[in-house]
Amino acid sequence: MWHRGLVLAALLAGLVWTGTAAAVDRGSDRPPGRFTDDAKNIWMTEWTACWRLPMGRISKVLHIPVRSGTTPQQAANKLARRAVYLLYETTPETLAAADGCRNGILWRYYHPS
Repeated sequence: MWHRGLVLAALLAGLVWTGTAAAVDRGSDRPPGRFTDDAKNIWMTEWTACWRLPMGRISKVLHIPVRSGTTPQQAANKLARRAVYLLYETTPETLAAADGCRNGILWRYYHPS
């Protein structure tokens, strides 16, 4: 009986791990459909700018350290927010730009060419 419980726990842990691994944000190369045309243009502009350099280089240019325990998603979010911090006048523009930059960083990280 005890072994069945152990096997069941291992199976559940495997399912949870598989679901978590499948949900990893690896970036996108297309802007969200809910954006306006202007927001899509901003998104693609920042995606292109942030896609060009590897994450380590962006980190050095912005003087934002990426520590060893930081996930790529956390690092990309931090770098993207800093990269577009003072570039746009309104909050929606800044959010669209940061999302585009984050996706560009993640796209390059997970899809190296």
